[in-house]
Amino acid sequence: MIKGILKLYSLIHIALSDIFYYIFDATAKLFVRRDRGQSEAKTVLVVRMDSVGDFILWLDAARAYKTLYPSNQYRVVLLANQDWAELTQQYSYWDEIFTIDRKKFVGDLLYRWQFLRKIYKNSYDIVLQPTFSRVFLLGDAIVRASAAKERVGWQLYEKVNSSFFLWLKKKLTQSWYTKFVSLEDNRWMELERNAHFVRALGATDFRSGVPCLSLSKARPAGLKGEYCVIVPDALWEGREWPLENFIEIASRTQKVTGWQVVFLGVRQELYLRVNEALGRMDGVNLIGQTKFLEYVNIIAGSKMVVANESSAIHIATACNVPAFAITGGGHWGRFLPYRCDVDDGRKPVVINEMMDCYECGWRCPFPRTRAVKCVGVVSSEKVWAMIVERIS
Repeated sequence: MIKGILKLYSLIHIALSDIFYYIFDATAKLFVRRDRGQSEAKTVLVVRMDSVGDFILWLDAARAYKTLYPSNQYRVVLLANQDWAELTQQYSYWDEIFTIDRKKFVGDLLYRWQFLRKIYKNSYDIVLQPTFSRVFLLGDAIVRASAAKERVGWQLYEKVNSSFFLWLKKKLTQSWYTKFVSLEDNRWMELERNAHFVRALGATDFRSGVPCLSLSKARPAGLKGEYCVIVPDALWEGREWPLENFIEIASRTQKVTGWQVVFLGVRQELYLRVNEALGRMDGVNLIGQTKFLEYVNIIAGSKMVVANESSAIHIATACNVPAFAITGGGHWGRFLPYRCDVDDGRKPVVINEMMDCYECGWRCPFPRTRAVKCVGVVSSEKVWAMIVERIS
């Protein structure tokens, strides 16, 4: 009874919040003179505000945008999450990079209002939002504010939305787009979805593949010789394999290979716990100690990466570094395992234990203290066996 009341209260709170932003965002267009510009080229805004792992997986399809919108006719602008915007500099897929602070866009009303006004004022001709899991307060709001003649995004799917929010989002956002891209089977892997989106835009012969990152692989101070990387955190604690298992794998790897072990991540709690274990191995604890490009370059220069289902796995694979992903079934098939049209052999090794409740969207039916059951039951012996098979 109490749980039902709390759930109802939460739904009402979120619905009211969405309605508030629906009204608030509309005011950003008031008393704005739109800048039509002098260029004959049409402007295309591509909206990517999600996390770095999603961006890495999208990079393969991003190469099609310049073919679809050639420079002699279009000016392609990428709206990028500032958390990973530095990675965009090495690519020629866009003519301009426009960054956004995603946290401020949601939490700072003045910043949001001014940003939406700027989007509206820029008078883009075409706005594309190729993010499959559309977020009402983020990408959808940008598309709406643009008022572009052509606005393309994914159709909403019940598989990734509760029935109530699916109805609410459809009701509020239906008129914000002029075209929706749909899937016959929404169980496709993310690389396949990204490829389908650009094919729907007109690149009918596009074939999906694994993206590539070319980096300097600059070695920060404190790293010597060959090393491997362990990343024990994830966006949500429930998806994290137990830290003691990661430490066991790190210790066994160091003893067998002689590689230095580098721990990466962001959470201070894990930094302190890893420090307690490092006296037993040749390791460096850089959890929470690196800037974004340092983090990426350390992964790019490593001999292998062992991590949860997280951006570290996608970064390593894109840099042609052997990657071992311990995962469960919440999003099984969407981000892991990899599946694409062109298989060049660069795929992460996925380590899991299949369960009947896979594809639950991380709404685990079992009680948990930390990791969900399908992640926690993966044994360190299984992980070690798969590592040894590939490094020996």
